[in-house]
Amino acid sequence: MFTAGRTMVRILLIDNDADCLTALAQRLSFAFRHLSLDVDKAESACSALLLARERQYDLMIVDEAMRGTVRGTLLDQLRVLHPDVPLILTSGCEIEDYEILAEHLNILAHIPKPIDFPALCGWIETSLPSSRPHSRG
Repeated sequence: MFTAGRTMVRILLIDNDADCLTALAQRLSFAFRHLSLDVDKAESACSALLLARERQYDLMIVDEAMRGTVRGTLLDQLRVLHPDVPLILTSGCEIEDYEILAEHLNILAHIPKPIDFPALCGWIETSLPSSRPHSRG
């Protein structure tokens, strides 16, 4: 469990469904309001990479089946920019060779859609820093 007090936590949500992004960002902001959650949303691989180049994140939640991307390419590029940031995949279908992909890209979890929100929150709880102030630009 996170410590009391306000810690800034930055999450990048990547999904080509704008409604899904908005709903998930709002739910996460409410669920983790004690952390001063800062959620950036990207509806395309291009906007995701631009944001990832500009900011440092504590966690990235990525729709594995982004339209307009070759499978794994976006994930590879995010890993180059943020090699140690926990990465959670979401997907509306089964991911072939998930274990190989997860090992290659050091993926924390895969959560199928529709997203099991309590399970997602559990993964977030275990992956984020518990008490350090966020000091990155």
